[in-house]
Amino acid sequence: MTREELIENIDRSWNAWLDALDGIPAGRTGEPGVCGDYSVKDLIGHIAFWDEQDLARAQKLARGEDVQPNDWQSMNDREFEAHKDDTLAQQTERMHASHARLVADTLVLDRIDALKLDETWPHYDEHRNEVLAWRNAQGV
Repeated sequence: MTREELIENIDRSWNAWLDALDGIPAGRTGEPGVCGDYSVKDLIGHIAFWDEQDLARAQKLARGEDVQPNDWQSMNDREFEAHKDDTLAQQTERMHASHARLVADTLVLDRIDALKLDETWPHYDEHRNEVLAWRNAQGV
């Protein structure tokens, strides 16, 4: 995959993720049940966290360092506990900042084919679909 294709895939899915969030009343973003016990606010923080993790992994790979498989469930649990009391504004700011860093660094990292960022946009798509299903079921 070329750098341009990677960025295009990430951008397309990112924009669709943001569109799925658009218009959700702030008062409804803390309701659990969108993805398991996660609320929309929790998913926003979850996306921020995994963009940060994807970037850290890509930077290690670009330096030629070994990357161990993630214990993603434990990581999700720790991250949720660490940020469950953050406000929607805090989670949203963190999400946009981590995504901006991911995209900016992707533009300059060497060996784009070895960075293993091909899970980034399917992750956005997965949670976009959950948000849209929740919105449909809740009439939001």
